[in-house]
Amino acid sequence: MLFKATQAGTVAAYTNQLQFDEAYATVGDLSRSPVYVRAGRQWVPFGNYDPYAITASLTQLLSQSNQEALLVGAASPVGVSGAVYMFNGNNTQTGFATANNTRHNLSGWGARLAYGADMNNVSMHANLDYINDIYSNDYIGMQKVRTSGSVENIYQRMPAWNAHLCFGYMNFDLAGDYVWAAKKSDSRDMVFNNATLGTVGSEARPRVWGVKGGYSFDTMGMPSRLGVVYNRSAQAAAIAIPKTRLGGDYRVTIGRATDVTFQVYKDTGYNETGNLLVTYPAAGLAGGAVSNNNSVTNFVLNLGVKFA
Repeated sequence: MLFKATQAGTVAAYTNQLQFDEAYATVGDLSRSPVYVRAGRQWVPFGNYDPYAITASLTQLLSQSNQEALLVGAASPVGVSGAVYMFNGNNTQTGFATANNTRHNLSGWGARLAYGADMNNVSMHANLDYINDIYSNDYIGMQKVRTSGSVENIYQRMPAWNAHLCFGYMNFDLAGDYVWAAKKSDSRDMVFNNATLGTVGSEARPRVWGVKGGYSFDTMGMPSRLGVVYNRSAQAAAIAIPKTRLGGDYRVTIGRATDVTFQVYKDTGYNETGNLLVTYPAAGLAGGAVSNNNSVTNFVLNLGVKFA
């Protein structure tokens, strides 16, 4: 996380401090009991993504959430698993705080139900996730920080769902994801279609879907993968998510723990602006959202070294 909520709801930047994306303890032994407990900073199970991706997919932007959470999970030998979790979000709900301002964070919670199976050369995984407040999402939080320098109050939580399905067959892989708000926002929190905050009838209900696929092979004896991805969003201009993304990548493993990846993707923006709690500028983040239906093509060359 790049920021944290304080008692006053402002943002405290982590400057010259050691930071951890994950620092948790797990209690459980799946060989003896299907139930386990995990507590600490962790990626809560909402959405399917690589938290250290070179370029986050649009579905990842709407789902990734790194929280200090308490999670209770269970796994069965037949491939069915699930988890429920609780966390404190980064938002303050208007009228929620007590007189001494100690209950400044919303009580967040979520759940996942999943199934996975491997049969010879075929693999399959599916999961359905729920979170009770998508405003606690990392990316949406950064948009609020970027525009106002603080974690804004909100008038109403926005619950959301995520559905994921992926298949693998020999050297091929194919996956689909859909992330959507379970209901419309409060018009004072988020609007779309060039509306101003508070405009009844322009409440946003952001959603993103996407498909990706790849083929794995060897390049001069080195493991490689060629992949393609397509994402599309709706009513997401306020949170600087492009309307569409089309891209591809080529990755080759040149050492035991070293990858080289070349990536190209094209983002196309909305022909509208949106507002999220505070006035949002038309341009998005670097290499991200664009406005007025314009497009931006990005080229990325990455050298990655893994430590384990």
